Amino acid sequence: MRILILTQYFYPETGAPQNRLKALAAWLQQNGHEVHVLTGMPNYPALKRFEGYDTSNQMTEVMDGYSVHRVNLFLGGKGFVNRLRTYLSFCLNAWRYGRNTWQKGDFNWVYCESPPLFLSLTAYMLSKRTRSKFWFNVSDLWPESVEKLGLVTNPILLAPFYWLETWSYKKADFITGQTQGICKSIEKRTGKDCHWYPNGIAIEEVNPSDQKEIPITISNLLLKKVFIYSGNFGYAQGLEVILGAAEILAEREDVHFILIGDGPERKKLEDLINFKKLKNVHLFSSVSRNVLLAIIQQCKASIVPLKDIPLFQGAIPSKIFEPMALG
Repeated sequence: MRILILTQYFYPETGAPQNRLKALAAWLQQNGHEVHVLTGMPNYPALKRFEGYDTSNQMTEVMDGYSVHRVNLFLGGKGFVNRLRTYLSFCLNAWRYGRNTWQKGDFNWVYCESPPLFLSLTAYMLSKRTRSKFWFNVSDLWPESVEKLGLVTNPILLAPFYWLETWSYKKADFITGQTQGICKSIEKRTGKDCHWYPNGIAIEEVNPSDQKEIPITISNLLLKKVFIYSGNFGYAQGLEVILGAAEILAEREDVHFILIGDGPERKKLEDLINFKKLKNVHLFSSVSRNVLLAIIQQCKASIVPLKDIPLFQGAIPSKIFEPMALG
């Protein structure tokens, strides 16, 4: 089969969709299928283009035998409006690229990774152009998640997004979801089958760097009992619970917490750390995956929090897999 994977996020970015889709593309290619990935220039989570991807508006590279096609997208900072502009710019540029590159018969399946939800429009149009089937994968129930997190609560603003969500399920030939809760919600509201497609990890890719590659500022801390959070500093994670634990343990000089990553809640966390005068909490910018694995390997434990709301019942955060793979 010939398969197009459409996703805003892809390797060398790190995260659940990036790891899962990279492994999926490689597996499909190795098993005789022709795979193409259409994605954006890597920028997540700092919203700055990665080095080596910052000089062109589009490019194609080969990874593990399959082609990765990259297009430009708007990167205007944080906040809900800017995030929408980023999503929509990628959807538009991906459609333009796909329309000019592929035609009828080029694919059997167009796989769409959501969120962003808007990408379903691009996927559907590309599936029609190439006369292929539309596979819609849902890793987050959008817009329900932004509503339940309190980011957008105006029903007038939410209505068109709920309409687009329903439309996307209706048009999809095949639907998958990352959690059983997502699948049950989709099936209950649409009557269509949704197949559970959980996150996981390719064990062979868990290759920690040499400990000498760990930044010295982190390496010095690892001499103590360190608890780590790594990933997106987002609204869903509820990272303030870590600061609460650190406050309770403030007198334990041997216990420290390190948070590695970036995201919309970083400034809030920095302000809370300063306000509470927490000397045992340390924030660091993102590091490469293999260096991160080496850091995790040296820590006492990994912390994987989520806000305590019904939306996340049954969720299996992908952050648990790497620490488990490291034993």
